[in-house]
Amino acid sequence: MGNEENTNDVLFESEFIHTKNAVKRYLGIMFKPIFIGYIILPFFAIAMGTVLFICYDDVILLAMGIILAICFPPLAFLLYQKNCKIIYARFLEQNHGREVIDILQFSNVILITNKLTGNKFAYSYSCIKRIIDKKDIIILLTAAKLMIIVDKTKFTVGNLNEFIPFIKSKTGIR
Repeated sequence: MGNEENTNDVLFESEFIHTKNAVKRYLGIMFKPIFIGYIILPFFAIAMGTVLFICYDDVILLAMGIILAICFPPLAFLLYQKNCKIIYARFLEQNHGREVIDILQFSNVILITNKLTGNKFAYSYSCIKRIIDKKDIIILLTAAKLMIIVDKTKFTVGNLNEFIPFIKSKTGIR
């Protein structure tokens, strides 16, 4: 059939379950630089405000820096929590209240099959722009910021030691 991959051609296969904790984990990885910026920016504003206060007796920027230091970290945390809830709720809605289970197959393309609905999506290796290798997962990030998540412990075909060189050679990413 046209869209189905021959399982004999599959070099690697892995399963990923999008639990609530998994969503929090991979969103935390992806947005960590933004959260760090939300925390550093207010302290930079306080430092600049302090310099202006010392040099020009200008209290306004110092006050703004203090307000930012108080408001930004909790705001960043709340935005993160809200995004986690929204994304997880979308997963549940798309799967009639059940967690999403993706089967990832790597052959001449990357084929992602939703285990519950049977929906399939194919991606070429050329669309992968970044590989993020963490302790328990590998995130393949596309140009459109789609995250293809590979659980290092859930290989059913192939193994992790062979997969990492394979994906790097297929994507051209080192």
